[in-house]
Amino acid sequence: EPFGMVLLEAMVAGVPLLATACGGAREVVEGVGILFPLGDAAHLAQGLQHLAALDPAQRQACAEQMLVRLRERFSDAAVAETFWRLPQVVTLMAPA
Repeated sequence: EPFGMVLLEAMVAGVPLLATACGGAREVVEGVGILFPLGDAAHLAQGLQHLAALDPAQRQACAEQMLVRLRERFSDAAVAETFWRLPQVVTLMAPA
């Protein structure tokens, strides 16, 4: 999935994130979960071990960080603001 809607759904559910560092996953997971290189089984295993070792307080803190990220970057209001800024960005990028 190019964007990673399933990752947003996991965030809403408070499920810790572990994903490959490619595509839309990087944008969603960076800073609130664990990213590993595509095809790197050793880093995948390390990430799984890390998440399995989280205590309840760490899981709660992770869930709270994910909810903050959801509100700041992926809520309807945040997406609408980005959408409405797009013409300004395109105008600034246009050659003079």
